[in-house]
Amino acid sequence: MPSRNRLELKSFIRFQLSQLSARNAHHDFENLAFEVARIRVVPNILPATGPVQAGGDQGRDFESYRTYLANSHLGTSAFAAKASSDIIVGACSLQKNITDKIRADLKSIFGAGTHPGHVAYFCEADVPVAKRHELQEFCKENYGATLDIFDGQAIADILAEHDTAWIAEQFLSIPADEWPADSTSEEYQALKTRWITQREKPQNYAEFLDVKQGLRTATFEPSAKPDLLSWLCVMRDFVSDDLPDRLVQKARYEISVAELRGRGSLDPALPYVDKFFDSLSGASSPSELMDGAILCVYVWGAVGHKQTSTTADAVSSWRAKVDGLLDTALSSAGRVIDRCTLLEAKATLSPVSPEERLTSTHAANRFFDLWGNVVKQIQATPYYPVRHVANILEQVTPFLGTHPRFRPIADDVDLLVADRAGAGAAADLARRRAIAHLKANRNLAAINELQKAKVGWFSGETMDGSMLSMLVISDSLSKLNLNFAARYYAAGALFLALNHQDETLKHRIGHAFFSVADTFHAAGEGISYFHVLAHALEAHHSVASNPHDWYEHSHVQRSFAQATTLRAIARRLDPSTLPLIDQAIASWPLPESEQRAFIDLSERPPWSTMSRSEVEARIAEELGLHPFGDIGARSAVWSALGIVWAVKGAPTRECWLAVSELAAVLQLAQVEFGDADLVVIPSNVTIDVELQDVERSRVEQLPDNGRLAWRVIMPTHYARDHDKDYGFELASVAITILGQTTALPFEKFRQLVDERFERGMSHRFFSVRPIRELLEFVQPQELPLALLANTDRRKLSVDVRPIEPDELKWRSAPGPGYSKNKAEEMLRNRYEKTRAAVLLTLPRLLKDDRCRKIIEGLRSEGLLDWQILNIVTSVVTQWQVQAQFPNCDPRELARQIQDRVFRAESVSDPEFDLNVFSAEVVKMQGRMLSMAALKSWGLEIHRRTPDFEATKKLLDVRYRHSLDDLPHGDPFSLEVEGSL
Repeated sequence: MPSRNRLELKSFIRFQLSQLSARNAHHDFENLAFEVARIRVVPNILPATGPVQAGGDQGRDFESYRTYLANSHLGTSAFAAKASSDIIVGACSLQKNITDKIRADLKSIFGAGTHPGHVAYFCEADVPVAKRHELQEFCKENYGATLDIFDGQAIADILAEHDTAWIAEQFLSIPADEWPADSTSEEYQALKTRWITQREKPQNYAEFLDVKQGLRTATFEPSAKPDLLSWLCVMRDFVSDDLPDRLVQKARYEISVAELRGRGSLDPALPYVDKFFDSLSGASSPSELMDGAILCVYVWGAVGHKQTSTTADAVSSWRAKVDGLLDTALSSAGRVIDRCTLLEAKATLSPVSPEERLTSTHAANRFFDLWGNVVKQIQATPYYPVRHVANILEQVTPFLGTHPRFRPIADDVDLLVADRAGAGAAADLARRRAIAHLKANRNLAAINELQKAKVGWFSGETMDGSMLSMLVISDSLSKLNLNFAARYYAAGALFLALNHQDETLKHRIGHAFFSVADTFHAAGEGISYFHVLAHALEAHHSVASNPHDWYEHSHVQRSFAQATTLRAIARRLDPSTLPLIDQAIASWPLPESEQRAFIDLSERPPWSTMSRSEVEARIAEELGLHPFGDIGARSAVWSALGIVWAVKGAPTRECWLAVSELAAVLQLAQVEFGDADLVVIPSNVTIDVELQDVERSRVEQLPDNGRLAWRVIMPTHYARDHDKDYGFELASVAITILGQTTALPFEKFRQLVDERFERGMSHRFFSVRPIRELLEFVQPQELPLALLANTDRRKLSVDVRPIEPDELKWRSAPGPGYSKNKAEEMLRNRYEKTRAAVLLTLPRLLKDDRCRKIIEGLRSEGLLDWQILNIVTSVVTQWQVQAQFPNCDPRELARQIQDRVFRAESVSDPEFDLNVFSAEVVKMQGRMLSMAALKSWGLEIHRRTPDFEATKKLLDVRYRHSLDDLPHGDPFSLEVEGSL
C-alpha cells in the first residue's frame, strides 16, 4: 500500500479516532491519551489507578491525590504527574457533548486533596477555538489552574508525527505503511522489506544482527519510528527455547532497550528484564556482563524518570549481582581484551547507586577510579575501541566536567582517540564536551576543550572547524570580561578568513570582524569601537548575502544596537565627544540617509530622557568600565581572581599595542589557572609597560604597601612569526606576576605551573600569529590616538568597578588546609604558649592604667583574646630579646625571638619596660599578626611589601582568622591564672 502524505495521514487518523466512540472503545482511548500525554505533556505521568510509589511529603500529597482521582467518577480516565512543585493531571473522554463533560470533570479533579496547577484534557470531539478559550478561562477563574485541551484534530496532528506513530499503530490499527516515505537509508529499507514486509523468520546470529540493526534504527531514528512495534515483534522471535542462550539474552536486552528508549516505558519489557538478570551467571561472557551493566544503568534511569514500576530495591539487587559477577570474572580474566571489557562494564555500572548521587565526593571519586582503570588498560591494549569511553565522558560533562579529576582523564582519552582515529576525531570529541560545558555556562572548561578542538582541526580540510573554535573561544572569553584575550582569538579567526587560500572560509569574515568590534565595546574603548565597526560593516557588505537586510544578520543588529546606545550615552555624559563619534560614523559604508537615521535614533528615548545619574548607574551595572576609556589616560582594566588589574603605558600606538598584548597574556594565564585555588590575596594591581630595545621582556616589582605594582619592560620590536621562545617568555611574564598574587608556597605554585605547561599552556599564547601582530592588525589605523590622549575624559560621579565574572571570582570558601579541628588545636596552643610567654609581664601591664586601656581598646575594636595575647607576646618578647642581645645580627635575632616566644617567661628575662607598650607599637604588631597567622596555615607572601589589610581579608574570609575562638577564662582580668 503506498504511503500517504502527512495531510492524508492526519485525516485517516482523525477518522479512526471517531470510530473509537462507535465501537465503544473507551479503554483504548484512555490508553492512547495516556501515551500521548507521556510524550507531549510530561514523561513521568502515571495512571491514577497505578501503583503508589513512596516519596517525601510532596510525594505523599501527590500519591494521595492520585488515590482520590482513582476513587472519583473519573477512574481510569485520569492520570497525573508531578513537575517541580506543581501537579499535572490528565483526563479523557469520548463523549460528544464535551463542553459539559469537561466542566463536570474539572469539578471532580478539583474536588478534594492537593489541587493541580495544570490539566491536560483529551477528547475525541472537536472543540471550537472560542469554546476552548471559554473553558480555559473558566478553569483559570474557578480553580486557578491552566487547562490544555487536546481535541480530535489536535490528537490526530500529534499522532501523524513519527515519534508517536507506534501509538496510532497500536490503538488505532493504522499500519506503518500509512506514514509518508522516510529518508532512512536504502540498507534499512532492504531490512524492513525482508523482515517486516515479507515476514521472514529469523533463525541465526547473522539474522539477529539484521533485526538488531532494524530495531535500533526504529528506536532512535524519528523517521523509522512507525516500524518500532513491527521490529519488536520480529525480535521476540529470538526469545525461543530452541535458540542458544546467549542469543536469547541478546534479544532480551534489545527488546528492553527498545521499549524504554523507543516507547518511553520499560514496563512492557519487564518480563524480559527479569529473565535477563536471572540468567546471568559465572558462565556469562564478558560482553554479556557488559550488557548487564548497561541494562542496569537503563533500568536505574527509568526508575529515576518514573518510566517503570520497578523499584529501586530491584535495581540494587540486579546491580549487586552484576558487580559480583564482574569481580569474579576479573579475578580470572586471561585475555587482555576480556579484561578491558570487564573493567569497562564495572565502570559503566559505577553511577548506579540509589543511595548516592554521582556528584557526591565518594561517587565521583569511584567513577574516576574505575574509568581511570579502563583508560590505563586501553592504553596497553592496541586496537581496543576507545570511543565508548569518550562518549561516557561527554555524557557526564554537565555533572563532573569541573571536577579536578575530569580534565586529566579527558586528556588521556583524547590522546588515545587522536592516535587511533586521528586528530580530527579527538577534536570532535573536545568540541562536543565544549558544547556541554557552554550549555551549563561553564566558559573556563569550554575554552579548554575548544583549545584542543582548534589545534586538532588546524589543517586544510578541517580549518573551518578550527576557525569556529577560535570564534567560540573569543565569545567565551568575552563572557568572562577578558576582552583583550577575546580580541586576540577573534583577530586570529579574521586573519585566517581573509588570507586563507580556501575561498569557502570567507563566510566567517563578517562573524569574526563583528566579534573583534564587540571586544572594543566591552573593554570600554568606545571611540575605537565606532572606527572598527566601519571596517566590520565594509567586510560584511563584501561577503554577506543580502547584506542590507539587517534583520537577517544578528551580528549587524547587535552592533547597531550597541552603537546607538553608546552614542546616546555620550550625548548624555559629554556632548563634546560627539564630533569624534560622528566622524567615525561618517566613514561607515552606509548611505548618508541611513547614517542620519542612526544618529536620530540615538537621540530618542529612553536614553534622551534619562538623567545623568540614571545613565551612570546603568554603566556601573552593565559595563563596569567608563564607556570611553580610550579618551585621555588609557589603561586596560578588568577584574579577575579577586584583583582589579590595570595595565598602562605611554600614549603611543606602539606602547598601547604592547599594553594590549600584556593584558591579553595575563587574561589567558588567568583562564589557565581559573580551575585552581591560587589562594589569591585580594588587591589591586597596576602594571606600567615600557618599550625598550631589548630582546626579552623583564618584570620589576615596585614597592607599594597598598597595591601590587610592577614595571614590565617589553621589546619594541616583537616576533612576527611563530616564535616558540617568545610564546614561552610571554607565559613566563604572566606567571611571574600571578605568582606574586598568590599565598601558596612556592613549590605548590610551581607544581600548578608545571601541570599547565604539560597540558600545553604556552601554545595557547599563540593562535595563528603572534599576539601583538594580530592586535595591531585589528587596531584601526585612522584612530586619532594623539588627539584622544590629549582630550580630557569626563569623570563619572559614581564608583564604577570592573565586573568580575562568576567563574573568576575571588574564592571565599574555606582555604586549603583549613578545618575546624585544626583551628581549635592551633588556638589551644596559642592560648597556652602566649600566656606562658608573658606570665610575669601581663599582670604588670594590666595593673598599669595606660597599658590596660590600650588592651581594652583592642577588645573594643573587635580583636579576639588570642589575637590580643599574640600582640602582647610579640611586643614583650621582641623587646626582651633585643635588650638581652643588642648587637645580634638580624638572622640570629629572629632565631632568638622564636625561641623566646615558645618558652615561659622567667625572672632571668629582662624586665619589660612598660613605656615601650604604646598604641603605635601595638598597632604595628597587630598588622604583623596576619603575617604570622598566614605562615601557621602553611602560606607565604611573595611580594616585597605586604598588603596587611588584604592579607587579613584573606585570613578572615578563608581561615576564619577573626571568628574562630575557644571557650576560655578571661586572660586580662587581674587574676590571670584563669584557665581555658
